[in-house]
Amino acid sequence: MILKNLLKTLIFALILAVLFITLRIIFIVYVGILHNEMNIEQWNISLFLDSILCLYNGMQYDNRIVALFTILYLIFSFIFKDRGLKIFTSFSIAIIVILDIGNMVFFLIYHDIYNSNLLGLIFDDRIAILQTGLSGEYFISVKILCAFVIVFIFLWFYQKSIAFINTLTFKKYHLINTISAAIFLLLLLTFFINASFSFKGKSLDQQITPSQNLFLKKITTDSFRALYFVYKGYKVITKSSMSDFYPKDINTTLQEYFDINTNPPYDIYKLLEQSSQNTASAKIRHIFYIVSESLSKWHFEERFDDINLMSATKNLIKNPHAISIDYFLENAPSTAKSLDSQISGLLQLDIPLHTLIGKIPSFETSIANIVKKLHYQTYFYYGGSGNWQKLDTFTHSQGFNKLFDESFLLNFAKQKDYPSPYKNIWGVSDNVLFDFIFENTTNTPSFNMIMTTSNHPPYDIPLEKYGVPLQKIQDFIDTNHLPISAKILGHIYWYDKILIDFIEKMSKKYPDSLFIITGDHYDRNYPNNPNIAITKQIPCIIYAPTLSLHKTTNIGAHIDIAPTIIELISHKDFKYSSFGNPLASTNPNFKIPNKLALGYFVIGNKDMLYTPNENPIFITKQANITHIQTLYEKLNQAKAISWYLIFKNQEAQK
Repeated sequence: MILKNLLKTLIFALILAVLFITLRIIFIVYVGILHNEMNIEQWNISLFLDSILCLYNGMQYDNRIVALFTILYLIFSFIFKDRGLKIFTSFSIAIIVILDIGNMVFFLIYHDIYNSNLLGLIFDDRIAILQTGLSGEYFISVKILCAFVIVFIFLWFYQKSIAFINTLTFKKYHLINTISAAIFLLLLLTFFINASFSFKGKSLDQQITPSQNLFLKKITTDSFRALYFVYKGYKVITKSSMSDFYPKDINTTLQEYFDINTNPPYDIYKLLEQSSQNTASAKIRHIFYIVSESLSKWHFEERFDDINLMSATKNLIKNPHAISIDYFLENAPSTAKSLDSQISGLLQLDIPLHTLIGKIPSFETSIANIVKKLHYQTYFYYGGSGNWQKLDTFTHSQGFNKLFDESFLLNFAKQKDYPSPYKNIWGVSDNVLFDFIFENTTNTPSFNMIMTTSNHPPYDIPLEKYGVPLQKIQDFIDTNHLPISAKILGHIYWYDKILIDFIEKMSKKYPDSLFIITGDHYDRNYPNNPNIAITKQIPCIIYAPTLSLHKTTNIGAHIDIAPTIIELISHKDFKYSSFGNPLASTNPNFKIPNKLALGYFVIGNKDMLYTPNENPIFITKQANITHIQTLYEKLNQAKAISWYLIFKNQEAQK
């Protein structure tokens, strides 16, 4: 019995090891090659060897998971009979397959293995996410079928192997065979656990030679390990500390960040204080801060001019009263996180602020709190439900007078003749949203923050009813061999037109308006392998028909939008607190020559964009990578100070 149990355990271990290798090969072929995440123009021997290296390195990570399951199997083999072991084997194979195929889908969406975006299943709208997944955009049903097939095949091999072992008889040399099998299993498990024939564990993160291709490098580690780091991130969210972001105490951090040498205590908001340099006599009546779902820098690439992808917005940028920031960084990788940062005026910490309502203060850096001092009514417009991310409660806590959500928009839409469908699981379509805002805006000075929803799966706007040239877009895709759907580009095309139509109508009705156009995060549908210039950038366009605008710098981030608005609407010397800096002013002499833009795990200055572990983007020949690596500490310090404002600043002021 012992010998058979050992042999069954060996078979189990080998089947799992082969399963992991098979799934990694599928990952490389399906995601890396068919979806071109490897960014290859042609296959060559160097890339083939790099792929083999990825398989070998990945096997070392996978085998540690194999060892864990194998030890459990060995223990269970002395407790349960074959039926119980079959159930455990079925569970083991199924969980491995499900996690790995899920990781492939996740990579297609986020261009990375499981990361903190997975926490959307906890903190985001789970029903909406599920419906989006089942909409057909990612062929989830096909992948589920493939998972069943893979599980069936490997379980069939397992059953056949176990049936063969049960037919064996070991009368002669039984003890020797048992000892041999036990030693072989021990050596195998030792190799699996330590990644070498040694009793000393190998540090895979430090001792392996990683693949050079970025995609292969990312998928080297296993799904279980990736999920573990997501869990660690979740623990940071639930039990965070300032040291998670910067290792020094608050006073030292403040001294380093603000370059001060005075003695504590410090008033953080006072340290963040700055003054408006506005010299314009014209007053702004209405501000429209438009956060556009997935609006990205790549939407403006010249190669899409053949289909007029962003032609209306490009024409707006040419207006003498409009400017576009050359390099603009996102402060978050998802809508909820982006709104947290843009509403609060704090750096993104991957801590959902809506989960802390009742515990957190109303921040002095909040854009709504600041504009209220300038006597504006503050409104938030969102096409979805105000219950999403507790948006209604959160916006109110940060200074907004009222939130208008789909409950208002649906009543409005029923009175009009909009082509259907004009609502999906994420909200009412953007044309309805903009029309509602247009009719809802009165003479009373107002600050209006707008979050759109339509450029998002399931991409079900009836584009043909709006005259979107889908066939022309499809021909363009086919001619250029782009791995992207015509309906995705069609939604971008459509949004561009309704956005500018809204701005033109509102400008005519209220010329004394200010418009800020940006995205919440970059559009992950980029039809090529993206670098950080793509994955970390969104547009920032500023337009005010009655103002003469001047750039203060060529680079910024979401955190800079609030001070930009205040600079353009306030009187000279108006004081406010912000981590950012104005990107534009009516004062032509106001410049920020050494601007450091703080984004989401990315920084930038006038010379380059930099994020750890990826190739930097050089803007000028004067770029100094050593210098900007040092400046990256400023981002960590700003995060630590933001954490302190969330959790400790009220206590310190008591």
